[in-house]
Amino acid sequence: MKTLLFTCSLCLGLMAAQAQMTAEEAMKKLHFLEGEWQGKAWTSMGKGQEYTLDQHEKVQLKLNGTVVQVEGIGRENGAVAFQALGLMSYNTYKQAYEFRAYRDNGLFTDAYLEVKGDKNLEWGFSIPSGGKIKYVIQINEQGQWYEIGHYSPDGNNWYKTFEMTLDKI
Repeated sequence: MKTLLFTCSLCLGLMAAQAQMTAEEAMKKLHFLEGEWQGKAWTSMGKGQEYTLDQHEKVQLKLNGTVVQVEGIGRENGAVAFQALGLMSYNTYKQAYEFRAYRDNGLFTDAYLEVKGDKNLEWGFSIPSGGKIKYVIQINEQGQWYEIGHYSPDGNNWYKTFEMTLDKI
């Protein structure tokens, strides 16, 4: 009886291990972002604080493709108005994507990252002072990187704060 229980436990453990996704498999779902992209972005920081930016994103695969590095620079009238750096990875222990995003002002956040389908993902975070921010990225029918961002003060009502359309160069 003990041998049968041990054998069943071993088989179940092996099946669970096989069902887990490796970092390489998981991160391949984000490789569509690789390359350099440029275009226009619009952002709102509140009433009367809207900006149109010339946006450039450089996405590189690191560590055999298991880390995706995203570097974004937005320029307004030629001057740098926004810089960010993000590192996307897959935690095989948690079986979950992770995304750490850094800003040029020294702030950073650990954001959630979810693959929503083929060439479609969502990422976001809670704001320490209250509220949430989320972004949805997809490759549209024209092959462009289309991203839209929303802010919610309560998690129920969402307000558009960002929109970006980039062409691969």
